[in-house]
This record gives sequence, structure tokens and C-alpha cells, in this order.
Amino acid sequence: MFKMSLFKTAFRILVFCSLSQAVFGDVIVEVGPASIAAGGTGVVDVWISSNTGTDSLYSAAYEFKIMGSTTNGSLEFRSPQLGSEQADSDYVFFPDTDAANFFAAPDAVDPTGLLGGDSIAASGPASITLTSTKQLLARLELVHSSGSPVNAIGDTFTISLINTNPLPPLDPSYDPLADSSLFLDDDLLTALSIDSSSFNSFGTITVTSAAVPEPGTFAALGLAAFTGGVRHLRRRRARSATQNTNES
Repeated sequence: MFKMSLFKTAFRILVFCSLSQAVFGDVIVEVGPASIAAGGTGVVDVWISSNTGTDSLYSAAYEFKIMGSTTNGSLEFRSPQLGSEQADSDYVFFPDTDAANFFAAPDAVDPTGLLGGDSIAASGPASITLTSTKQLLARLELVHSSGSPVNAIGDTFTISLINTNPLPPLDPSYDPLADSSLFLDDDLLTALSIDSSSFNSFGTITVTSAAVPEPGTFAALGLAAFTGGVRHLRRRRARSATQNTNES
């Protein structure tokens, strides 16, 4: 809880400080599609690229939101997140990340929201070059819960990058301390602009089947079936023996 509050405070300070900086470059963030078993877990990959092919990236702070009907079950971000992207060679900060800089966690109040971010290590390069080739920005771990997994099959949810500051800075309603996704070009807090398509595209998560039981569950089911079969066979033999006796 404390770490989340601390991160959100730092997150908002970055947003506030970046308002006075020059804004250039265009990054594109895309949430991939994925499937998840009803009542199970899954992951969805998020990709980042540049529409100019020459932008630099020093740090990233992002916010994602899950949307969808909860009639047959709910989809939330797993807590804690595993951070498996850090070990993936496609990760945008690999191998220049520092585990101490990485953060990803569901919102403490609303687990359908997630805040995360990362930046290059102090001993790393000044920045990382973004190209038109997609690189992994985040790997979001999900968990689905349902009281009726069969009914949940076929349900869909969407995950999107959130920009909670859609108004221009001169608008009286603009809140510079509100959460928003932010990508910085360098340690001077120069903000990269985010292509509008990043906020208008959604990754679709489809519930495809009921979760597969754990191996131990299979063993228990097999034992129950075997035991039931043995009892049934004994009853048949007992009835057969009784019939033979009566006939004699």
C-alpha cells in the first residue's frame, strides 16, 4: 500500500514537471489480444514503437484499465504482478533495466486498474532508441473469477492505455497532478507525445474455456472414478452370486 502511494506521488510529480518541457516525438502503444480460461489466469503483452523510428526513451510510466461486463465473471490484474517482461529480450529496457526502477501493481482500490513503469539503470545508456519495430513495454498478468465458468465462456473484456489528462493545459478543468501515462526522452524530463491511436485501440481479452484442473485435481478425480468402478463391480458380483444361489 505504501509503495503504491509513493509511486503514484512520484508519478504525478513527473507529469507536473514535464508540462514545462518541450514535447516532441510520437510513440505508439498497442495492447495485444489474448485469451484466458474462465476462472483461470493469463497474460497480455503491450508493445511500444515510434512512428518516426528515431525517438529516444529514458523512462516510462503507464496506466491501464480493464473494461467489460461482469455478468458471468470479472477480470482483474493479478496481485502481485510477476514482472516477467524484465527477463524477455524483447523488453524495451532489456538489458538496461534495474530491478529497483521497475514497478507494476494493480490499483489498491480498483484492481481493474494498473500503474507501472520503468527506466534505464543509472549505469546504462543515456536513453534507448525507439524504432518502428515493436518492443515489449509491459506484460500484464490477469486473473479471471467466475461463479459459473461455463456461462463465462465467450465473454470479452478490453484493456486500454489510460490518459486522464485529455484537456489542454490552459483549460481551467485541467489537473496537472492527475494520473496519466507518460514517456520521457531523457533525465531532463522531456516528454514524448503519445500518438492518439494509443488511447483509441483496445486489446480484447476473450474467455475461451473453463480453467484446467491442477494435476492433483486430476489424480483425485481419477481415484474417485476408480473407487466408484470397484464398488460398482463388487455390487454386480454380489447380485450375481445371490441370483445363482436362489436359482440353485
